[in-house]
This record gives sequence, C-alpha cells and structure tokens, in this order.
Amino acid sequence: MKIILFLSLCLAANIASAQSIVKQNMTISDPSIIVQRTKLRDFSKKQFLGNKRTDERTFVSKIRNTKKTPINIVIQDQIPVSTNKELTIENVEAKNAQRDPATGKVEWRIDVPPTSEKILTLHYEAK
Repeated sequence: MKIILFLSLCLAANIASAQSIVKQNMTISDPSIIVQRTKLRDFSKKQFLGNKRTDERTFVSKIRNTKKTPINIVIQDQIPVSTNKELTIENVEAKNAQRDPATGKVEWRIDVPPTSEKILTLHYEAK
C-alpha cells in the first residue's frame, strides 16, 4: 500500500509499505490523519472435481481525518498479477478506484471532509 497525501494542494507525505503486512497503521507526519489497513477476509475453498483451489482476499483501509479542514489523499494498493495461465485473478472489486490490469495497481483519489473517515475495500479471488 502506498499513500500520497496532499494538504492545501502541497505534497505533505509519500509513504510506501510492504504488501505482506496484513494489519497496519500508517504513520503520516501529521498525527491528525490516521490510515489503517486490515485484512478482513482470507478464505480458501477446494472444488471436488479436480484439484482447483480458490483463494479469496478482502482488505479494508480506513482513512480518518481529525483535522478541521478537508484533505485530498491518494491511496495505492496492488492486486496480484499472474503470468501463469493456470492461475487467474478474478472478481476484483475496488469501488471508485482506477485499476491497471497489467501491473495490478489500484488507486483511489479521495477527499476526506473534516472530522470524518472514508472506508475503501479491495477484494479479489485467485483461482
């Protein structure tokens, strides 16, 4: 996950973190902006015919603005990209996000009003 934060149209923070961290709080130089990312769902199922397996993953990111002014923030995440024809990534859900299927990059550009929070959800299935 990568966070790019703009305050008053100026870059205030640019933070990158490892994809492998499942639950995390992001530290931004401004303590009045809190970003949390949680792995909400990690589900596997195996079909009876053949040995196909489906892994389902859901991540939730909460962006809380405790400031008295609105903020504009860019949140970047990534879904896996498969080069193996036997492994596919399907049912990707990232509401209001821009996606690049070639790189797996998912990006939200959001405005968070004063003293409020936004919740972003990323879901996909690997088959």
